[in-house]
Amino acid sequence: MTKSANQVKADWRARGITMAGWARQNGYSVSAVNAVLRGQHKGYRGKSHEIMVALGMKKKPKCRF
Repeated sequence: MTKSANQVKADWRARGITMAGWARQNGYSVSAVNAVLRGQHKGYRGKSHEIMVALGMKKKPKCRF
């Protein structure tokens, strides 16, 4: 099951993690993670897609074309 942006934020709050801390720890820019969580980047491809998969907001693709 995938998570919503609010669920991701709630998980971070429960674990005491900040968005900036998570972004840096996982090698993403803070602005890119923020844009994904705000819905500005839809995660169709590229870094925004990677971020959404890492956050659990999208399922990991089974194969790559």
